[in-house]
Amino acid sequence: MNTDNAWEVYAKTNPYWAVLTDDLFLNSNLNEHGLTDFFASGESHVIAVHSVLKHFLNAPDRFKTSLDFGCGVGRLVKTLAAMSDLCVGVDISDTMLKISRENMRRYNITNTRFIKSDESMSDLIYNIDFLHSVIVFQHIPPERGLRIMNSLLKKLNSGGYGYLQLTFANTISSIQIESSATTGADYKYYQRCGSNITKLISSESVELRMQMNHYNLNEVMCLFHSHEINDVISRQTIHENCLGIELFFRKKK
Repeated sequence: MNTDNAWEVYAKTNPYWAVLTDDLFLNSNLNEHGLTDFFASGESHVIAVHSVLKHFLNAPDRFKTSLDFGCGVGRLVKTLAAMSDLCVGVDISDTMLKISRENMRRYNITNTRFIKSDESMSDLIYNIDFLHSVIVFQHIPPERGLRIMNSLLKKLNSGGYGYLQLTFANTISSIQIESSATTGADYKYYQRCGSNITKLISSESVELRMQMNHYNLNEVMCLFHSHEINDVISRQTIHENCLGIELFFRKKK
């Protein structure tokens, strides 16, 4: 199954869990309290990102147009809309976009638009002042991901701000286990597929394979340079034995 089709399957089976892989957000467990926690996590994340951009790169309190790439069910769009005149959610899954629209109606949020993703962002008619994406690009093969990133950065206005999160490596311990004779015994949630890693999860009798990909940061920074993005703050992360990086940046005026 290719990654585009896979995300439509996730959206139709466990859309909230596909965004945050916690059993609390499985359809069978999800309730009003869980939904509150789900969107609260998005609010905390957006506020933290905005705080870094304001402190280090002089970002404004509000943006004219913001965009969340890989918006899923709208977890982050809900808060981004509150600090933007317009917030655009982009996703590859029609079902995710449908649920996002339903969630915005649920919370009486009217300043949002949702569009389907492709490599050239052909349906994105807006230039943007704030570009955001978290826990998304690692699920896209890097060759394609870099083309999408290029299309998004073209749409970022001069002087605009951004936040991208990527993964770039696995921990040493995880690599040692994968290369051992007991692969899958002690570390049963991942298997290596060529240069990629596939995460194997069984949920409600539906086996989901969430592709994991690591990016060459040299390529990413060269792409940034080609778009005159030279002001960059980085912060490394580690999650489920994957090394990642958060990139906070501003495009040259």
